[in-house]
Order: sequence, then structure tokens, then C-alpha cells
Amino acid sequence: MRNSENANRRKQFEDLVEEAGLSIYSIGGSYGIPESSYIIPAMNRETATKLGQQYGQDSVIYAEREQLPGGSALAYKMIYTSRGKDYDKSAGVRYVVLDGEIADERDDLYSEYNGVKFVIPFYDPAYEGKYPWDMNDPEDPDIENPAPETGAADEDEVSVES
Repeated sequence: MRNSENANRRKQFEDLVEEAGLSIYSIGGSYGIPESSYIIPAMNRETATKLGQQYGQDSVIYAEREQLPGGSALAYKMIYTSRGKDYDKSAGVRYVVLDGEIADERDDLYSEYNGVKFVIPFYDPAYEGKYPWDMNDPEDPDIENPAPETGAADEDEVSVES
């Protein structure tokens, strides 16, 4: 797709989201190649999946708040919109977002907002079943350089569109 065509589609998408009364934040990052994406707090899963398919996205990351025995946390799921509407079970459900050294070391599969890199550690078994309140436990041998959760933690639903 040519740059002008891509710019027009991005503007059309941004207008659509704003007309729906949702906030939209532009972010950068890498998903195989450098790319521009969005964080859209409060977008429901159905809309995120539909728009991902409509705009030819391979995937969207969707999060919704879950009440868990230890507290409340956002549950992040990668939905491959190019393959349907279900989340990728091999990516797992993740309850943490990492920043700091762990994210800064990444050359791929990261996002960046206002100069801060962050990572949702999909496909990393060390973070399976880890919650934000586990991340400050220096005694946990499975977690290297734990970092606190970042991002839109006050929202009940979050979508990341690229």
C-alpha cells in the first residue's frame, strides 16, 4: 500500500473511532516490521475484531478487566483477526505489561508510547499465570527483572489496533 493510501486509511480509522466517542492514542513499535498502532481504551472486543478485519490487520490485542482472587487486573489477549475472532490460545492470556530493561532490550514485538517501550509478554511461559501483584516479588525465580504494569490500567476494556 502506498504511503498516501495508508495515510488516508489511518485518518479514516481515526475519524471513525473518534466519532464513536472513544479516545485514541497513537503508538509506535515493531511487529515483524516497524509500525504505527493505536491504543483505544473502552473499545469492546466485537468492535476491535470487526475493525481489525475491516482494516486488514493481522491481529489486535484486546484487554478486559477481570476480577481475580488476588484483585482486579486487565486480561490481555491477542486476536488474530486474519484467522477469525477467537484469541490465540498459544499466546496465552497475560495480565502484565512490562517496561524498563525487559522492554528496552527488545528489537521486535514491542510497543512504544511517549518514548517508553512496553511489552505484553505473549508466548513467554515465564509470565503465564503472573499477575500485577506478583511482579514485585524478588523471590520469584521465574521472573527476571520484574517491572510494574503500565498503560491504561483504569479502563475496563482496551484495544490495540495497528
